[in-house]
Amino acid sequence: MRRVVVVLVAVVAGLALATVATQLGARHMHEKEQREETLRLLQSRAPIIRSAFRPEPQVPWHPDKIADDLAKLIARESWTDAWGNRLVFRYPGPVHKQGWDFYSIGPNGIDELGRGDDIRVGADFQDLPEAK
Repeated sequence: MRRVVVVLVAVVAGLALATVATQLGARHMHEKEQREETLRLLQSRAPIIRSAFRPEPQVPWHPDKIADDLAKLIARESWTDAWGNRLVFRYPGPVHKQGWDFYSIGPNGIDELGRGDDIRVGADFQDLPEAK
C-alpha cells in the first residue's frame, strides 16, 4: 500500500511539473509572438520616420522641426505595442545619437532607452538613403 501511495505521489508530481512546464512554454511562446508583432509594427512605421528625415534637394532641412512633428503624430495616433505600452520616439536617439530611435519599452514596461528588453528600430542620419 505504501508503495502505491509513493507511486501515485510521483505521478501526480510529474503531472503537476508537466502542466507548469507547458504553461511556461505557452507563456514564452506568447511573449515571443508579442515581440515579433511589436517588431513588425515598428518596422511598418519606420519608413514614415525615414522618409520624413530624408533631405530633399533645394529644401532647407530642419531635423528638430521634423522630430517635433513626428512626436506629435505618434502621440496623436496612440501607437502601442503588443503589451499596450505607447511606442517611444526619440531624436536624437539614445542608441542612434546622430539620428533617431523608435521603440517599444518591451514586456517589462520599463523604458530602458532602447536597450534591455526594449524592441527598437532606428538610424543615424549617415545611414539614411540620400534624396533622389
